[in-house]
Amino acid sequence: MKNFLSTSDKIRRIILLLSIFLFLISLTQKGYCTKNNCSDSIILFLLGWFGMLMGGAGICWIANPVILTSWYFTKKASKYAMYTSLLATAICFSFLLFSTVSDNESGHQNQIISYECGYWLWCASAVVLLVGNVILVRQKVKAERQMGELR
Repeated sequence: MKNFLSTSDKIRRIILLLSIFLFLISLTQKGYCTKNNCSDSIILFLLGWFGMLMGGAGICWIANPVILTSWYFTKKASKYAMYTSLLATAICFSFLLFSTVSDNESGHQNQIISYECGYWLWCASAVVLLVGNVILVRQKVKAERQMGELR
């Protein structure tokens, strides 16, 4: 018996794989640079929750669990997938609104001088998820309209 996947299932799988791939690749890169140093994305991911407690730009770390939640909702074809991916994307890009970040344990704020590849790949992971979920919602609405016209 052939394994049959609907178009939506194929799109969903591609979205998830691409988003997860971009996210994992982002962890191998530098995230951003301050006057003191350039931060590794994997360290930001693993220890960023601590920066979140300090406030400011650190709050953007919350995008990570939101992205994970959106992956789950996308896999389950939940109606919440698009909303969580929109929230994750907004939080990722909100990091651009901050000019300083606490990049050490002492809590001193340092000026962000550049956004590195890891940051942009992290954002791309969320954007792929958002665009993919918008496509899936549009497909669903279109299919529901067509079903309504057939009745």
